[in-house]
This record gives sequence, structure tokens and C-alpha cells, in this order.
Amino acid sequence: MKKYSGILLMVLALLVVASALRPAKDKPDSFALQRFGKLPVLEGGRIKPLDTVARNTVVFLRGKQRALLTEASETDGTRTKATYTSAVDFLADLAFAPEKAASYHVFRVDDPDVLSLLGSTGKDVRNFSYAELYPHFKEIERQAGLAPEEAAKRSTYERSVLRLREALMLYQRMVYSFVAPVDGLGQSHAEVYQKFASMAPTGMKAMSEITPSTAEGNPALREFLAIADRFRESAESSPLILVPPADGTVDISRWQSTAASALDAVRTHSIDAVPLGYAKLADAWRKGDVSSFNRELDALHGSLEQRYAQHEKRVTFESFFNHFQPFYVSTQLYVLVLLIGCLSWMGWEPILRKAAFHILVLALVIHTFGLVARMGITGYAPVTNLYSSAVFIGWAAVIFCLVLEAVFKNSMGSVAAGITGFCSLIIAHNLAVSGGNDTMEMMRAVLDSNFWLATHVTTVTIGYSATFLAGILGFLYLGKGFFSTQLSAALANDLERMIYGILCFALFFSFVGTVLGGIWADQSWGRFWGWDPKENGALMIVIWNALVLHAKRIRIAGQRGLVLLSLFGTVITSWSWFGTNMLGIGLHSYGFMDSVFFWLLSFWLVIGGLIALGNLDARFWRSGTVLAPLWNRGKVVKE
Repeated sequence: MKKYSGILLMVLALLVVASALRPAKDKPDSFALQRFGKLPVLEGGRIKPLDTVARNTVVFLRGKQRALLTEASETDGTRTKATYTSAVDFLADLAFAPEKAASYHVFRVDDPDVLSLLGSTGKDVRNFSYAELYPHFKEIERQAGLAPEEAAKRSTYERSVLRLREALMLYQRMVYSFVAPVDGLGQSHAEVYQKFASMAPTGMKAMSEITPSTAEGNPALREFLAIADRFRESAESSPLILVPPADGTVDISRWQSTAASALDAVRTHSIDAVPLGYAKLADAWRKGDVSSFNRELDALHGSLEQRYAQHEKRVTFESFFNHFQPFYVSTQLYVLVLLIGCLSWMGWEPILRKAAFHILVLALVIHTFGLVARMGITGYAPVTNLYSSAVFIGWAAVIFCLVLEAVFKNSMGSVAAGITGFCSLIIAHNLAVSGGNDTMEMMRAVLDSNFWLATHVTTVTIGYSATFLAGILGFLYLGKGFFSTQLSAALANDLERMIYGILCFALFFSFVGTVLGGIWADQSWGRFWGWDPKENGALMIVIWNALVLHAKRIRIAGQRGLVLLSLFGTVITSWSWFGTNMLGIGLHSYGFMDSVFFWLLSFWLVIGGLIALGNLDARFWRSGTVLAPLWNRGKVVKE
């Protein structure tokens, strides 16, 4: 068993990857929603699959990637579990059967004052349906209108109300993105669209000849105008652009919404195949006609593939990326590496250490694939927003850890990689959920420079990752020495060298990245340095890393002193990474986030507690016999 344990663990890791790679297929005789999710859409300045829009919409509404159909309940002692559906299934209902989607509990509300506004105590119900919120629309709008225009002056309640109003507005606009409403016209969507095209010649002629006084006596004209008004309202409300130009041009400015394309029938006297295809999908969906839906979906794909051929591969690849979820797979593998690395300290050290190292390589490959895939999809450098910075920080730290493990071969690098990779990707996930927007969003004009994104942002982010990694190694030193007897003199010396070497990298990259940022600021804003909070935060990291290395070099700080200083470096780096963004001032401000502030403060308190433990006398450490004083020239006692 011991001989083959490493192989079995590697097989387990490969099974995790293989399970994620298994293609998602629609069940026979069911709506082809997987294929529906691969339809292209222009939204937020880039072309993406509907699956991405569906996931982002549900995440924005309730902070999860699945839509909640019904809440868990208990009646007469019988407990009913909550039921869920996929994001793309919810989007199909929202597009084609909004009366059904209105019953889905997709609006998440956590603020107690907002819950009170909605008549809920919040003890059991925090997820609401559109139908449940409908009676409160006027009050929500009124309360939102009372919020200050300046974001920094808004209270938690005001931010929550504004967020809820924004979610409701997005929901309402999405309803009109696929097909214009035809209720009251007594016909199917496809019939209304085709009738509008057939009425266009006479309708336009009648509009030019008839007078307002005689318009009431022309039922055909009234019907034509009624349909046109529906199309116009939908075109003005739709956030999704679903119709590529018929000639296949790559100019995305020529894409149209389905309603705007349908309105073109007044000029062409025919309905474009794409809006008509969506109208037929809506009819089939509402009837529950699976075969007709799938047949019309195939026809719609056929029409679209001829128009956006140059974007098709990217859209298809993004659909695969969404299904594979490489960062989620990497997170699972990092947890496995962490567990195996810790177990290697308890026994079977060579075998488990090698297994952890090999699985770490696999996790890094998947992580790298996700990073490169995002670059290919967006066309940008790896770091463009807070989400991508978390992904990149974890990736860079894992590479450092891999090198450390290859050199020292003591499982410390693998365990540090497991902690850093897991934590960074969890942070990224929560940033995506709390932000609720497309994590592959287009860059703002002032930041839209691949050269500076690839140099300044990437370099300074590597400095972040190295500083964090030094703190993680300090945490392992503290954990091994204070809570166990496993901190030998040799291991303590190895950790000291690891921390010192990583801090050297941290100082180099943070300094170069900060200077490059100043050059970019000079080109973009006309000044090299403006004492912006983000600039100050970056400078603080440079100064702190230089201070720590200097203290160690001239032997002001001993081994434990280096460890505690590296731990405090994570506090400064987290402030520069998140804290400065939430001040509400400066060119780098992204707005205050309550949830991030809570976790940031909690992190600082934990680090403060660890530093306090580290300052305790050696007799309180379980491995205290190998410890040197904190702030003198003493060295670790040799075994």
C-alpha cells in the first residue's frame, strides 16, 4: 500500500481533472440548453456565449451561479429541500416565459433594514422572487432616490437598496432582450414578427398619407403601430445585442438587438432570420415543444455561424472554459496538495512529498491554462481587475513555491503552495460573486494599454504574491514551532533562507512595478506621482520589504524577527491590494465593499494575533529549544 500510495493519489488528482473535462450533454428528448448557451451575444463591448451572460446575471442577482427555484420549507414536520436550476435554464425562462421566471427566488437580500422594508425578518427568507418584490417597487425606487450621489457618503442600507434596484432593472431589461412582448396581440411571436414585415409596405404608406383625425378608423394601421411600439420599447431596453450583420463583417458596431433588427422590416419588408429564429424559439419554449425548439435552435446556429465566423472559435472556447472551470479544479487540487503535504510530515515522507509535488505541478498546469485562456478570450494581459489580480497572485506564488520545493525538498513549498493557491482562488471567487459583473470585462480607455498592463500591473502583482508568500512561510514557521515539536534547527534555517530569498524577489518586483506605474501615470495623467492612496500603498510595500531585508542583513532582526516582520508584510500588502481601493478617493478607487472590509479586518486581527504569539518567550513554544532571540545576532542552535 505504501509503495503505491503516491500513484493512487496521482490517479485521484487526474480523476478530478477528467471529471471536469467530461463534456456537458443535453439529455435525449430534452431542450438543448447546452447548445442554447453557446449562442453568441455582444454585451459589455465583447462577443461572448449566452452561457456567460446567464451565469453573470444569476451571480449579480443572488451571488450564486445557480438559480433558486423554491426555498427550503417545513410543513407539518416535513422538510422540503430547496430546488435549483441552471443559470441558462433560468435565462431561457426569463427570455421566453417571463411569467414563470417571476416565481424564481433569484434576488438575494442580506441587509436587515432592506429586509424590513420588504416585510421580512430575514430569519428564514433572504431570497425573493420578482413577483414578491413587485408590490415594493415604488418604495424601493423612492428609497434609492434618497441615497447620496457620492458613493463614499452612502450608508450600508443605501448601498443595499441601490444594489437591489439595479438588480431589478437588470432583470426587467433582460426580459426584453430576446423577443418583444406580444401579449394582447392574440398571436405567436413568429406570427407577429412575420405579420409586421408583411404589413410594412402598406403601413409605412398609410402613415405618410393618413391624418391623425382619421387614424382611429384604420385598424390595420393601429395594429402595425402597436407592434412597432413593442419593438421600439424592447430595442431601447435591451442590454444584449444578438444579431450580427448579415454580411459577416467583424465590425461589432453593426450588431443589433433583435427588436432593432425586426424594426428594419419597415425598410427591407422582411424579418431577419436571427430575430425570427428567437421568436420561433420563444413559441416552442412556451408550448413545451422540445423537437421544435431543438430544430429551430439548429437553424439559428446555422444562420449565425455564417455571420460571425471570425468570432465563433472564441465563443465556443469560452463555453468550454465556463464548463471546465479551471480555477475551481485548481482549487480542489491545491486542497489535495495541502493535505498530502501535511500528511508527509507524519509519515511516509518521501512518497507523500513526491506525490504532493507532482499533484502541485498538475494544479499549476490547470491554473496556467485558466490564466492563458482568459488572456486569449479577452485579448488582454493577465491582470485587468481585482478578480484577475487574485488569480494571478496565486499563480505566481505557486511558481515560487514549486521552485522552493524543488530546492529544499521538505514539503514546505508544497504546503505553502496549497495554502496560497487555495486562498487566492477563494478570494477570486468571492470577488466575482460580490462584484456580480463579467470578470472578463473590457478595460476603461485610460487603462486600455496592453503594454503597461503586461509590465507595470503584472510586475507589481508579482511583488504582491512574493510578499504574501513570505508571510505564508512565516505562518508555517510559527505553526511548526509554536504548536508542534517538528521545527528542527535544520528546518528553521531552511525556512529562514526561503523567506529571505522570497523577500528579495518581492522587493525587486514591487520596486520595478511601482516605477513602471509612475511612468504609465506620467503618460496617462501627466504626472509621475500624485500621492494617490494606491501609489502610497505600493510604495509602502517597497519600503517595508527593504526595511525587513535591511534589518536582517545588519542583524537587527534574528530568525524569529524575520518571520514576524514577514507576517506583518501581508498586512501592508493586503492594505495596498484592497484597502486603498475602498477609500472612495483617488484615481484607483473601486468603491467601498462591506464584505471585503469585514474579511480584511478579520485577516489583520488574525495576523496581529499570530505576531503576538510569535513574540512570546521561547519556553512557550513547543519547539522552543531551537529558537534564537528575536532581535539579536543569535543563530539557531545546531542539532
